[in-house]
Amino acid sequence: VDSYAVAAKELSRVLKYNAKAVIQFYPDSEEEAMKAGKMFAKQGFKANIVVDNPSNAKKRKYFLVLER
Repeated sequence: VDSYAVAAKELSRVLKYNAKAVIQFYPDSEEEAMKAGKMFAKQGFKANIVVDNPSNAKKRKYFLVLER
């Protein structure tokens, strides 16, 4: 079972409509980050990925900004 799909389903269950959530996560690749966004979008979220320090691999942080 895909952990992003499980997380999206559970967050969808507990988050109220018109609410926002920000999740910091550490994907192994850009493709995995995009997959995470797609899984949350399938559950009805508007998903945006924000990358902090994109030019520095050691300090790079990914945030999944979700709106319901």
